[in-house]
Amino acid sequence: MKVSDLTESERKVWQSAATGAVVDLRVGNPELDSPEKWAKWGTERTVRAEVIADLLLGDGEAAPVAVRGVRLQGARITGDLNLEAVTLRCPLALLDCSFASALNLEEATAVSVRLSGSLVPAIRARQLRTSGDLRLDKGFCVSGGVDLDGAQIGGDLSCAGGQFSKAGGSALSADGLTVEGDMNCGEGFVASGEVNLLGARIGGQLDCTGGQFSDPDGYALNADGLTVDGGMFCGEGFVASGEVNLLGAHIGGVLSCTGGQFYNSDGPALNADGFTVDGGMFCRNGFSASGEVRLPGAHITGQFVCTGGQFSNPDGRALTATGLTVDRDMICREGFVASGEVRLLGAHIGGQLDCTAGQFSSPNGSALNLERATVSGPLYMESTVLEGILDLTAAKTSSYHDDRASGLQNLRLDGFVYDAIGDTSAKQGKKRDSVKERLEWLGRNEKGYSPQIYDQLAAVYRRAGHEDDARRVLITKQRRRFAQRNPAWRGGGYVLDGLVGYGYRTWLAGLWLIFFLGLGTVIFNYAYYLGDLTPATKPALPPPFQLFLYTLDLLLPVISLHIRDAWIAHSITQVWSVVFIIVGWILATAVVLSLTGLLKRD
Repeated sequence: MKVSDLTESERKVWQSAATGAVVDLRVGNPELDSPEKWAKWGTERTVRAEVIADLLLGDGEAAPVAVRGVRLQGARITGDLNLEAVTLRCPLALLDCSFASALNLEEATAVSVRLSGSLVPAIRARQLRTSGDLRLDKGFCVSGGVDLDGAQIGGDLSCAGGQFSKAGGSALSADGLTVEGDMNCGEGFVASGEVNLLGARIGGQLDCTGGQFSDPDGYALNADGLTVDGGMFCGEGFVASGEVNLLGAHIGGVLSCTGGQFYNSDGPALNADGFTVDGGMFCRNGFSASGEVRLPGAHITGQFVCTGGQFSNPDGRALTATGLTVDRDMICREGFVASGEVRLLGAHIGGQLDCTAGQFSSPNGSALNLERATVSGPLYMESTVLEGILDLTAAKTSSYHDDRASGLQNLRLDGFVYDAIGDTSAKQGKKRDSVKERLEWLGRNEKGYSPQIYDQLAAVYRRAGHEDDARRVLITKQRRRFAQRNPAWRGGGYVLDGLVGYGYRTWLAGLWLIFFLGLGTVIFNYAYYLGDLTPATKPALPPPFQLFLYTLDLLLPVISLHIRDAWIAHSITQVWSVVFIIVGWILATAVVLSLTGLLKRD
């Protein structure tokens, strides 16, 4: 390109390159200066692509020109700006410009590239390398997509306020992208088509707050294997229509989705199987997911807070977190709403799991599934509303807390292990959970009678020093155990319950012995005076009748006092004697079974 062939506007660009000053061709009318109105611009606002290329590369008469930057604003760029596989010798800033053709930066090396506010048909920048920033922001608009696969950005990548689209393809493709600084896709960012960050690495933070990502039939954001050294923010104003894929991603700071909205009518709204967050994960007030949120095998080093979050997938699982590890607390308190199963099967929560006043709904299955989960701290279910089953099968926690206001009716408690339950000590003015309430709680176990759930509750009461409560639990256990048997066993159970409390109230046998001693004294005294008790021999002087010892001799099945042998019962008294002998054997058998522990075995 010869200097003599330059137009007036091109000559300004040529001259300003030496100082790096911006050549502003705008007329000061915001509506007319919009790059979309380029057809109304005059020729005085046109700059040929080859002029820009010569200055950037030092070709032709531009070779001896010392350039500090090519900076142009409000121009129409005509021709093909092809900078493939070249090294740009100065920063490039084409602001609020309109490009007639796609921009080619494939395998180029640059200091920095700024296209803020510009309208570009497409950008091909595979394996682009910059030592500074790449800015596609502040009204930047592309209709044929941006390809940054394998690019390396030495500074920040800003797409804030940019509009990216590509019919049937990726609006922004950045497979294997490396950004040493921050990446910003917020503050009015709009993508119509997939945003692809597969295997990308962001050295700073990834901020998508306020960004809109839309690919309803595919991935709104596809970031499988993404690494972000700082935090990732999908907060207030973030909207994703289509799946957000974070499979195997690693977030070095926090992942904040508070206020973000995730929609996918045909699959997961957020898919983060096996991802790692070194800070906390926050899906608090304003968070909304329409579609499954998947976190199987994920690891969150800090807290996982969902208070105020809305998770909706009515015909399936609202939150799937099988094998999830949270090193600190998981909070799903008041304002948390899940329509669909919350599945924490095999999860490990290092602190507390607090579901106080949360709402869980899955009418045809498990509303909250904690099967084989481990909660190192307390599990709070106070005032929690569940429409569906609370599954605590083989779960473990340091303490379990609920109340009657929670209305937890459908329970799976088999194998549930806890060190304490409710407030077992009545400290700080709180009323200790009544045994009656806890036995009703066990009675709501979906599978009915299970020995372990009673043994577990009794062990907790014993550790708290409430032996009477523990015995009551274990007696109820035996009652429900015998209730499962046939009528004969049930009848025997009633007898053992009444005589020795299934071995937990052996002292009852003593009371029965005293009762029958008194009863026998009355009966046999009356029989004696009626003449139904006569001496076995007929001595000259009949021996005195010892009422108490006679009755005791009948009730002792093994030890004989030889009193009953000295007297012969007649008529109905003979029947009463047999009855008392049988009662004595029953009492003795019950006591023996009680002392040997046979009654307490399942």
